[in-house]
Amino acid sequence: MINSKEIKQAALNKLDKKQALQVSAVFVLASVALSYLLTYVSALAQNAPILYAAASIIYLALFLPLSFGFISSMSKLYEGKKVSATTIFNEGILNFTKTIKIFLLTVLKMILPSFIIIAAVIGILFLTVQNIPPTSENWSGYSLYALLLFLVGLLGIALSAIPYVLSSYILASNKDMKAKEIIETSSSLMENKKWNFVKLIISFLGWYIVLAVIVAVGKMQFGETIANILNWIGMFLLMPYLITSIRVFYEECNDEKE
Repeated sequence: MINSKEIKQAALNKLDKKQALQVSAVFVLASVALSYLLTYVSALAQNAPILYAAASIIYLALFLPLSFGFISSMSKLYEGKKVSATTIFNEGILNFTKTIKIFLLTVLKMILPSFIIIAAVIGILFLTVQNIPPTSENWSGYSLYALLLFLVGLLGIALSAIPYVLSSYILASNKDMKAKEIIETSSSLMENKKWNFVKLIISFLGWYIVLAVIVAVGKMQFGETIANILNWIGMFLLMPYLITSIRVFYEECNDEKE
């Protein structure tokens, strides 16, 4: 398989920048609208947790197809096809049910490894407390240690989802495949490729660090609204590059499997 640098270069070569940014703008604006809607409902539901839970589920049910619509639109551009501002919504609506099924199947696949990781983190913390009881003198160290364990656990759970990260790309190219088949195909394609994928994602870390610094400075100097706008602009610019790079990665995995 070609390395991360070559994958990113191939993505840049295939990227129709004008159309990609148009699609990205639609996706970011729609995502922001959904996010603000959830925030508004959350403010209304401060004393109604059931309403908040229902709003969160609706948000997820809308955001997942929207995300797939974005990935599918970028895949069409990768294949040299034309897209419009409505392609994201058309793709999301047409594949609404399958997108939700893929998400639920992925969650089911992750339950066992997530449970093992959580149990391991709790077990390690319990053994540590048994051998080195917390005191007022070492409490700050314990807090840092617990935070690190928590972060390691989250990372482990995130890594357990890696076998299924290509599902949306497979669906974008194979609309007739069933959700279960898509999940299994993604897992098969990712065999012995997980570290390659992690390296690809890490290669974008510099961009996100720069964006985080810009957003942090913007928040300190101009307030939260400007910081949010800067974050949206950063995502608007970076997402087409990232999604197309993952699409190139998918093609590489697919070619090797064949």
